[in-house]
Amino acid sequence: MEALLILFAPLLEILMVPVVAVAGAVFSFVGEVLIALFGLLFELLGRKRRKKLRSADEAGAGPAPARKPLIPRKLVHWSAGIVFAIGLAGIAASYLFFDPILRWGLNRAEAKSGVEITYERSAGNLLTGELALDGIRMRRQAGAGLEFDVTAERVALDVVLTSLLAEPRIEQAEVVGVRGFVTPPERNGKTPDKRRSKRRAFIADAIRVEDVALEVRPRGTATYPFVVTRAEVVPFRSETALFDLLFRSNMQAQVAGQSLSVETRAITDYGRETFWRFEAVEADKLKLLVPRAPLTWLNGGTVSARVDDRWSLEEDWIEMDWRLAFEGLEVTAPAGAGLRETALAKGFGKIVAAKGGDAEFHYRLNLDQKQIAVARSGDLSGFWDIVADQLIGRATTDEAKDAAGQSDGKVKGALERMKGLLRRGEE
Repeated sequence: MEALLILFAPLLEILMVPVVAVAGAVFSFVGEVLIALFGLLFELLGRKRRKKLRSADEAGAGPAPARKPLIPRKLVHWSAGIVFAIGLAGIAASYLFFDPILRWGLNRAEAKSGVEITYERSAGNLLTGELALDGIRMRRQAGAGLEFDVTAERVALDVVLTSLLAEPRIEQAEVVGVRGFVTPPERNGKTPDKRRSKRRAFIADAIRVEDVALEVRPRGTATYPFVVTRAEVVPFRSETALFDLLFRSNMQAQVAGQSLSVETRAITDYGRETFWRFEAVEADKLKLLVPRAPLTWLNGGTVSARVDDRWSLEEDWIEMDWRLAFEGLEVTAPAGAGLRETALAKGFGKIVAAKGGDAEFHYRLNLDQKQIAVARSGDLSGFWDIVADQLIGRATTDEAKDAAGQSDGKVKGALERMKGLLRRGEE
């Protein structure tokens, strides 16, 4: 998803070329019209003044001296003509030098982002905001940051050109035939990449994604496949890209060989309803996807997640109804866990064991825009931290692990919360 955002950013900049050219031509035309109007006005005033002067001259006064214009007319006309010519040249270049302009823009993006971008063929019309690239390849090596090497058969977008003067808006976009690998960035608590934070945000009315088969290579854990048969995101916001794909779309996908389905439908003009299903996922595979507590406590068995929520296109917050169902699980703290996490895992294990390894937790998850944006980096661990935070009451954060000597009260509170969520799941 980050690679897609990196590609879209320079394409939007490239489309500014005809916008600036047309704006220059329009500016020169408007300038000429204004000059003509002011010239006509001054001419009328001048005639009236000259008429009075002639009357005075006839009465015996000497002829009045001629008055020169404040700005030479030739200078005004030449300036407007040059601006108009530049505008026409920009418009002509949009047609005649389409591919060179495209490559120039992508080369600038490569220098800024450190991403190598190549393509085999291009098509489109810069004046209408249409762009299509075939045979794309994008690569980046970033040390501890996001790394990827992906190809795509086709990427196409249709941009509302007038929106480029404010917040860019894409009417529709299409991404087809994606292959390659992605390595999520390390989660070390450092400030996000400044290059990404400076990237211009955009909104797409609709993005369609088809035939994606990627290998995800987390640092320090086993790789797993991520496959998207088909997905449509309406709308798509660059600032919350991954969240919109996973929780605001219609999608059929597989994660680590496990089926994931997302269904979103309109219930009013602005109201939407989403159903998210991740059924019977092997607990051992789930730990590969999100190596965070309490998932790292789970051994054997399966986990099913069901998320239902209603939301609005105009709201800045989200309420999600979560149900987590465990079947045939054993719960143990991982090696190296702190005293508090060990106590939590042990207590949680007793709760699940009392149900024969089968338990269901039900709760409401409340998110604001800042929390939603956590999912943007491509690393689901940050988003899961928010989910787990409301599930176990902040008791598995690094600060909690280090404060083992004060653990009794907080561990009890977290376990009581789990019991309460378990009772809700049985309702």
